[in-house]
Amino acid sequence: MSLLKVNEVQNYNGSSLTLTASTVSTSAQLNTGGNISVTGSINVSDDSTTRSNLGLGTIATQDSSNVTITGGNISNATLASSVTFPANTVHFIDFVSVTSPGTIDSDTDNTAWQDTGLSITIPSATVALYSKIYLSAVNSVYVAADTFAFINLRLQRTAPSASTLVFQDRYGIETSTISIINAPFVASVCDESLGSGDHTYKMQYQEGATVWAGNIYPLGRTGSISTITAFGII
Repeated sequence: MSLLKVNEVQNYNGSSLTLTASTVSTSAQLNTGGNISVTGSINVSDDSTTRSNLGLGTIATQDSSNVTITGGNISNATLASSVTFPANTVHFIDFVSVTSPGTIDSDTDNTAWQDTGLSITIPSATVALYSKIYLSAVNSVYVAADTFAFINLRLQRTAPSASTLVFQDRYGIETSTISIINAPFVASVCDESLGSGDHTYKMQYQEGATVWAGNIYPLGRTGSISTITAFGII
């Protein structure tokens, strides 16, 4: 039979029992109808069962600075900027959609590169997070024929330094029997030579010679939609 010494009981009034002994132990089940308050520590012989009884999982034994999670879901969480992702993780950055106003370029003698009107700029702070930028662009194009119906097209990085990422020579139809070309130009590419500063990417076109094209709608006919999407790769 276990003994409870009288001088180890500080107070008992029917609802509160305070024990002042340095160690209180029991080898049987301890039941209480209220709360148990402890100012020291509780030692148990079966940690796993005790955690289960308290509704705690194995994560309760891990330090906040070294937590391993192997399953489950996380919702309504905001990741800190210091979070490290595995190499080649892909993040969505931005999406731009442009609706054509129906602008016509009728200067078929101009052989300089010109902007179609579809572009995207990625801030320097965002670029610094990644080793590569992946771009996917769809540019509506409508070309009326001169002798032929084609133009040159490219996806160009214009800042912080110039680089041609995609180039299509003579996009269209090289024949006098076709009066127009009306088809979107699709470009997908990974920019692996990132610099410092904001990065701007533009779709551009060029009339290579007078006979190449008649009227050009660089964003397609009125109402046509062109898009460009950027992703960052760790």
